[in-house]
Amino acid sequence: MAIIFGRQPVLSHNSKSYIKLGWVRRIRDEEPLDTEESIRRYVRCQIFCLLGSTLFTDKSTAYPHAKYLSLLRDFERIHTYSWGSACLAHFYRALCRASRYDTKEMDGPLNLLFVWVWERMSCIAPVPRHILPPVEIPAAMRWSHSERSTTWLKKTVVTFSLSGGRTKE
Repeated sequence: MAIIFGRQPVLSHNSKSYIKLGWVRRIRDEEPLDTEESIRRYVRCQIFCLLGSTLFTDKSTAYPHAKYLSLLRDFERIHTYSWGSACLAHFYRALCRASRYDTKEMDGPLNLLFVWVWERMSCIAPVPRHILPPVEIPAAMRWSHSERSTTWLKKTVVTFSLSGGRTKE
């Protein structure tokens, strides 16, 4: 583990399988970026933060699982991994767990789900489509910096049923 971040990770006190995301961010922010290896450590930290806080999240979002460290060992192969497929599988598993009758919360990459829903069902999107930045900007970025609207909250299930989910734009 020490090779990946340049030092031994600080593990969660509750479980020895989780790494504190705050610690990884501090390591990333302290990297001098003056050598090839320090740049690689910075990128590994950034990718690990992305894996733990966006793509493969759990309910905590503060303690990514240490199992993702092995994916960062061979830096030259990172680009060959099927990240989208793995994220989708992780998300489907989260949906399956959430569908159980006794489940009260859901985890997984919900921010990616929101972007997907808002792109395909504009009637419930917090930003009217005509206000969004141009489509050349990546989808998640289009939604992240736009002024929010709450007009969709006034709609009822009946309204959505009658319109088939469509709204005037």
